[in-house]
Amino acid sequence: MKSLWTRTTAAALALLLAASAVFGAGAEYYDHTTYPSQGSAGSSAAMRAELDLIEAGFGKLPTLAGNGGKVTAVNSGGTAIEAITTTGTGSGVRATSPTLVTPNLGTPSALVGTNITGTAAGLTAGTVTTNANLTGPITSTGNATAVAAQTGTGSTFVMQASPTLTTPNIGTPSAGVATNITGLPLTSGVTGVLPVANGGTGLNTTTAYSPVISGTTATGAFQASIGPGVSGQVLTSAGAAALPTWSAVAPGGSTGDARNLRAVLTSNGTSVTFSADDVTVSTALNGGSQRLASFSKTLNISTTGAGGMDTGAAPTTGYLAIYAIAKADGTQSILGVNAATSTGTIYSGANMPSGYTYSALIAIWPTNATPQLLAGMVDENRWFFYQTAKLITGPVAGPTSLTIQSISTAVPVAAKNAMMLFAETAAAGNAQFGLAGDSTGIGLQIFHGTADSATRAQASGIISSSWNATAKVPLIAAQNVYWYAVGAGNEYLYCTGYSF
Repeated sequence: MKSLWTRTTAAALALLLAASAVFGAGAEYYDHTTYPSQGSAGSSAAMRAELDLIEAGFGKLPTLAGNGGKVTAVNSGGTAIEAITTTGTGSGVRATSPTLVTPNLGTPSALVGTNITGTAAGLTAGTVTTNANLTGPITSTGNATAVAAQTGTGSTFVMQASPTLTTPNIGTPSAGVATNITGLPLTSGVTGVLPVANGGTGLNTTTAYSPVISGTTATGAFQASIGPGVSGQVLTSAGAAALPTWSAVAPGGSTGDARNLRAVLTSNGTSVTFSADDVTVSTALNGGSQRLASFSKTLNISTTGAGGMDTGAAPTTGYLAIYAIAKADGTQSILGVNAATSTGTIYSGANMPSGYTYSALIAIWPTNATPQLLAGMVDENRWFFYQTAKLITGPVAGPTSLTIQSISTAVPVAAKNAMMLFAETAAAGNAQFGLAGDSTGIGLQIFHGTADSATRAQASGIISSSWNATAKVPLIAAQNVYWYAVGAGNEYLYCTGYSF
């Protein structure tokens, strides 16, 4: 009996002492006190009491069955040891700063993530508050909704007030100051027309091979193109009030110069053809000039425009000024104008045909009441009645001293000289005839009649007279000559033509 108790007691004591070593010393499990003392006998009652205490101690330990792999701990009441279910198969956590490998912390009631590293793929959506230690780029991984709502596909968000962006496409900003922009390509980086005030031309198109020049005061400070001109022309200034123009290189000679100019009309009509080796025309007396070679143009006074009248109908019983005209490109034509409007070297009317800027007077031609051009001819700068002469006065007894005589029915106001014819029907003798440009005798020409001269005059068949003479008289006073005649008989005064 003693041996059994001893063995039983020893085993129980070993287990209880092991538990006591784990959970601390004390009398919570079993304290054998002093009973039984070593080597002494004991009663069964005392032994049972001891066994009851041992059993009570074992009752505070968890059972082994069903608690495999669990750890034990004192229960919350501090009255027994209980088995606790664990996760994983590693060592129990006892350190205050343990290292956990891929733990599932669930939803902690509090957590400080200061030293958290790695990815956040498993985090649920929420608001991230400002934290200086939240580093690294924000990507679409785990943030698809938030990142997709942004513009662009980069990995860096712009937060700086003065960021540095590399090749960004900022679209069309609602506002911006481009003061410091560099490297802007003018071929594709800007729109609109750069005005003169900003160093531009004010043009969005130009004509090939054309100069670009500054505008006039009237049109503003913009640039204007005047076209390319034609081969051989030069750019001619029109002064400070107008744009320059293209002009042909000024030829030798003066405006209106013509070589072998000729026009013949054998009967009254509405058209006449002029021809010349060349005619020099100009934009102004001191303007650009060009020489029209092989000039040959027909004037028809029943039409208007180039080749006809500048405007309206030809004058009746008056004079028609006729101009050779040309465009800057050398296009030739002819133009008629009432001599009351223009008889100057350059056309001065207001109805020059479109595109024509060059002109030169080549004739002044008389008209009748129809109106038609009178039969006549132009030779260089002279006009002649065709196969006749215009009677000015006669038969009369001529004045004995230089006396004024109007010839307005025969010559225009612009005539420079008159070709005059004097005839005497009396017998030849010591008759004397004189013609001059004024009363003082400028250009005076004196003719004496003789029997021989009378014979020649009659043989000429031009006029039936005893004798005649012709003279080119300068017209000092427009449409007037001065004349006298001394001798027997009646005198006639004719005009055969004039120069202009």
